[in-house]
Amino acid sequence: HWTTRGPGQWTGWCIPWASILCSRLGLSDAAVLWLHFWKRNFTNVGHGTLHDAGIAGVTAWNAGILFERNFQYANHQAEREIMQMDAGMGAVSAVLELLVQCRRDGVYVLPNIPRHWRDFSFANIGAEGAVRLGARVVGGRVVEIQVTALHGGPVRIVHGGRKSTRLNSSHLVISY
Repeated sequence: HWTTRGPGQWTGWCIPWASILCSRLGLSDAAVLWLHFWKRNFTNVGHGTLHDAGIAGVTAWNAGILFERNFQYANHQAEREIMQMDAGMGAVSAVLELLVQCRRDGVYVLPNIPRHWRDFSFANIGAEGAVRLGARVVGGRVVEIQVTALHGGPVRIVHGGRKSTRLNSSHLVISY
């Protein structure tokens, strides 16, 4: 429903939430695209987050530019910026959702790798069950997942979309 309506009425914090929803639905490429859209349209020159779009015509929420007759305002955006921290923290959460998702049936590591993310790694992401997770991707394929339990206890790790491993020790490395 929200896709068909479009982002015309969205403000800065809405875009990272769209990315998170896409990640949870397995639409990782769309999730990344929304983050790029957010960065381009809802951050200022210094990368501060904005409530209203910084580019006139992107949404109706760009400091009233669509509602004012004086379009000279577009050259004076910095004078009327509204800082918005929710979007910045939402964007961080959206990136984490692309890497690790905590669901009812387990902790998912790299559930859907975006197609343009070819070579990368991450480490020490905290997740439910008191675990720290890391992984390495080469050529778009997972080559290693590291799991460290901080308090010991069973945790179900789901990786590769279907495979699952139950962690019963303090450290586990899954190599492919």
